[in-house]
Amino acid sequence: MVLIIPPPHIHVKSGDGEFTITIKDRLIEGKTSSRAIEIINTFMDEHEDELMQLWDKAQRSEKINKISR
Repeated sequence: MVLIIPPPHIHVKSGDGEFTITIKDRLIEGKTSSRAIEIINTFMDEHEDELMQLWDKAQRSEKINKISR
C-alpha cells in the first residue's frame, strides 16, 4: 500500500475563484486573480506559523477553525 500525503496547504475561496496553495512553496492549484494571490501571500507571510500549527492539528484529525482575514 502506498500512502500519499499532500504537502501542507490551505484552501482559499475568493470572489475570483477557488484554489489551494502550499504553505511553504506557494504552489497554486486552481484559478483566481493575481490580486487574490497577492493578498493571500501577504496573509500567509504574516501567519505562516499559525497555518503550520493548524495543518498539524488537521493531520491528527483535530478540530480546526477557519481563519478569516
